[in-house]
Amino acid sequence: MGDLTYLRCWEGRLFLAFMIYVYSRRVIGWKLAGHMRTDLGLDALRMAPGTRSPGADVALVHHTDQGSRHQL
Repeated sequence: MGDLTYLRCWEGRLFLAFMIYVYSRRVIGWKLAGHMRTDLGLDALRMAPGTRSPGADVALVHHTDQGSRHQL
């Protein structure tokens, strides 16, 4: 499962994209950046397969709510 949020800090706004393995509730992919471009979410998604245990042969399924972008 994945989501995107933002964090306010002294330097301004940072965006955080992350992927969570629902069964264990463990974060398996994440990316922090000063922009909200497509590659932010894709980089977090690309990190996820590398965190799997050796021998895991079950296909991955990715789900997001595909929610609308609100004024921040």
